[in-house]
Amino acid sequence: MDILGYSSFGWLPPVLYLLLLLFLSQRARAGKESPLSAGLMQACIFVILMLHGIELHDSVFTPQGFVFGFAQDLSLIAWVGLAFYWFQSWFLPIASLLWMSILFALACSLLPIFFPGVLISPVAVSDPWFKAHFNCGNHFSRPLKPSSDAGNVDECL
Repeated sequence: MDILGYSSFGWLPPVLYLLLLLFLSQRARAGKESPLSAGLMQACIFVILMLHGIELHDSVFTPQGFVFGFAQDLSLIAWVGLAFYWFQSWFLPIASLLWMSILFALACSLLPIFFPGVLISPVAVSDPWFKAHFNCGNHFSRPLKPSSDAGNVDECL
């Protein structure tokens, strides 16, 4: 839902991350850890991850075109990091890593609100040179193999 061109849900993920941190601090003060509490924490993280992902998707893929910016990139990195933590915490929960990843996700989910990024038109994104640029960047960012044609530009196209 948009209100005057701004998403009305932009503040929801950071607020939920903050509430989750407050819940974690209360749980740490109580010193009690029950299976119900751990399951509730996992469910809360999952719901917030879904909301953050939807908000992130809506801030990058707009009807006007593709939005590219460092704030969206950092928010995506934080989302992926917390998603990895959520998955691995089913097997080995690390409480200090939970605090750090939620705090990082909170800070990074605020960034797209203040730094909206640059709109890249659909025409530019569909341009073959734009796609070649990303393909070459992905190709040359990998470690080079010891071969005679490792620097061949035709490989990335």
